Amino acid sequence: MRFLELDAWLSWLETLHPQSIELGLDRVSAVARALGVDSLQATTITVAGTNGKGSVVAALQALLQEPHEACALPRVGVYTSPHLQRFNERVMIDGGEVSDDSLCAAFEAVDRARFTANVAQDEPVSLSYFEFTTLAALLLFRDARLDYIILEVGLGGRLDAVNIITPDVAVITHIGIDHESWLGHTRDQIAREKAGILRAGGTAVIGDPNPPPALVAIAEKLEACVYWAEGFKANTIDCVVGGEKSSGHGFSLYEGSLHWRGKGLDGESFEIASLPDPVLATRNWSSALQVAVLLNALPKPARLKDMLSNTMLLGRQSRHTFAGRQVILDVAHNPDAVQRLADTLLRQKEVCLSEGAGAVHAPGEKIVMVFAALADKRVDEMIDQLVPCADAWIFAQLAECPRALEAGKMWQVLQENQSASHAHKANALIAGTVEEAMDIAFAQATNAGKVVVCGSFYTVCEALDYMASPSIAM
Repeated sequence: MRFLELDAWLSWLETLHPQSIELGLDRVSAVARALGVDSLQATTITVAGTNGKGSVVAALQALLQEPHEACALPRVGVYTSPHLQRFNERVMIDGGEVSDDSLCAAFEAVDRARFTANVAQDEPVSLSYFEFTTLAALLLFRDARLDYIILEVGLGGRLDAVNIITPDVAVITHIGIDHESWLGHTRDQIAREKAGILRAGGTAVIGDPNPPPALVAIAEKLEACVYWAEGFKANTIDCVVGGEKSSGHGFSLYEGSLHWRGKGLDGESFEIASLPDPVLATRNWSSALQVAVLLNALPKPARLKDMLSNTMLLGRQSRHTFAGRQVILDVAHNPDAVQRLADTLLRQKEVCLSEGAGAVHAPGEKIVMVFAALADKRVDEMIDQLVPCADAWIFAQLAECPRALEAGKMWQVLQENQSASHAHKANALIAGTVEEAMDIAFAQATNAGKVVVCGSFYTVCEALDYMASPSIAM
């Protein structure tokens, strides 16, 4: 074996390919065929989109691993990226992370297959970090003899390594502006890349209540069977596909109670009434529920209500208590995702003002924002969206991240924003590291206040490391 330790494999993978990202399927497809993982026996769902992929995957995992009519003891494999604390988070089987030893064995098999796949040349097929690890996950899933496999698309869709697999159901979540240098600068351009996971005549669930026209056109051209989102409204948004109107799936409020409506395989409306407010976003749960209905995999009503109330995902507005303070961690790293976080924080402030001491969140609570982002993101828009929420800012410098935006530049963006908008000037500081920023934030937050950490996966990852450190005083 090339390496015996997982960390050694991962360090080597980071140097294996000349580009960290190289879109295209030829190389990864060749190695997949050599491995025998270019097709899978289990029912497979691929999930693409700009925002909400992780939440849809988490909801699907909760639904499909529960005993249901289609499968008494379902086995489920889940592949996601990126990870927050351990690489093993990316590959899960039956709700647990795959072991270091299993990953090392899979990496060794992929490494060998790189040579057999390139019989015309002496050198092995070159794979990027994501391509290599995707193939390892597929190999582990194949050998585990699973009932369901859920694959999160890493970047785009059309040319992403996950797209070598033809899914039984393809899910596309909300489409926003992100990864512009790779995918394009408009929602239509990005939608064309995401739509690459659709197949001619295949089944798809769309979670965006306002799908770009390009996505609708591609679905129509492929004559795909599409289940469109209607959004969090009582009225139905109809989309025309293949000459026929298809009512959407989605949640609605009816007589003060939350209801979900979707469609069964027979085309008839399917409704679940009197549901609790979910922790994860309703539109992401709606997509997962629609997939479960199509797979005849809905759990019993009592279990479904429990899932909605308790299924959460680390780093997606996840709530924690640390050093006597409330902490919200959110990997939001583009304007659409940040706007959802801002909306949540503003709603909480409104509750505080309207309900006073009886509110869950005390009136006058102070929100201290720990923020760090990457230089290729729309940082000015993200900061602008958070200005009404934050009472204080700590801009942190990300460690060992070449793509990180300098903390001083983020501070300058805030000053320009507050000057232009004549907004109340919140106190803003610069920290050399996320650890230093967290120290300052906990010192500034009141007992009734919150520390909100956002801007990128890297920011949340470093905050989690800080909160897990035994050297930090509680």
